Amino acid sequence: MRDDPAALDNLKTLVLKTTLRILNFRFRSPSLSDENAGQGLQVLNCVRILTRVLPYVYEADATRSWEEEVFWRPQALETFQQYDKNASQNVDPQENLGAQLVDVLLELLFYTGFTLPWPDMDPQEQRSGQVSYGLWQSGIACDTTVLTSKEYETRRTEIMQLILVLQSKSIYLGANEYITHEVQAIQCIVRHHDKRRVQALLCSLLNTIIKYHPESWLPFDPRNPQGDSWREVHVKTCLHLLLINFLNRAPWDDSGKERNEFRLQFSYLHKPKHFQFLADGIFKILRQPVRVLQL
Repeated sequence: MRDDPAALDNLKTLVLKTTLRILNFRFRSPSLSDENAGQGLQVLNCVRILTRVLPYVYEADATRSWEEEVFWRPQALETFQQYDKNASQNVDPQENLGAQLVDVLLELLFYTGFTLPWPDMDPQEQRSGQVSYGLWQSGIACDTTVLTSKEYETRRTEIMQLILVLQSKSIYLGANEYITHEVQAIQCIVRHHDKRRVQALLCSLLNTIIKYHPESWLPFDPRNPQGDSWREVHVKTCLHLLLINFLNRAPWDDSGKERNEFRLQFSYLHKPKHFQFLADGIFKILRQPVRVLQL
């Protein structure tokens, strides 16, 4: 494929058309819920395609350079209109395409009827999907029980896996490039302008991880890295996304201070019940492996 110009052009077309398709569904579809299962499934299929194809793009210098140019630098609207006739309604030419994709993926993680339950309302009322700041689990910043389902969690998992792919581009770089390379997909989250969205993501990830306490929990099993169940895969994906953004070496801003909204929002925790929640959860997570070692 790398030696065939036609195959490379087809790969680039697939990546761009799939990306624009996700943006089109997000802004043009009234809902991605079970009632509109066809549209929701198409969004997930687009997410799955990018999750599997982008690593091949990052592996080769030529395609990685193309991805850097098209996704992370502003392009003329005509560049995208040849792949999607509705691009003028869905793409902001003033902002790079990669940042818009990450932003839409964050919105899909908190989209009612798709990854979050519907709010209480008249069942006869017509529902329209919208982005909500509701959390995935109770715990920090949420004291009420949150309803969830296998469908919601598996959709979140697949969306987070694509975000992880976008944020993992540095593993395909040489050591000399890695030191200076800035993974912009990470910066789109840790320096996001909407602090409420960062807070909702951080608290959702923390609550989901801390509240998961199966008897067989192990932080990592090299024989089965994907986990044994959809719930375990969901929690491990949450853990990976949390660590990548929480531990990222954010660039220094103009004031000379390192800015990482994930760490900053975490530093705002001050209520004793929140610290107790974290301490109890971490203790339960660590207790089972210690018991196994003692046997």
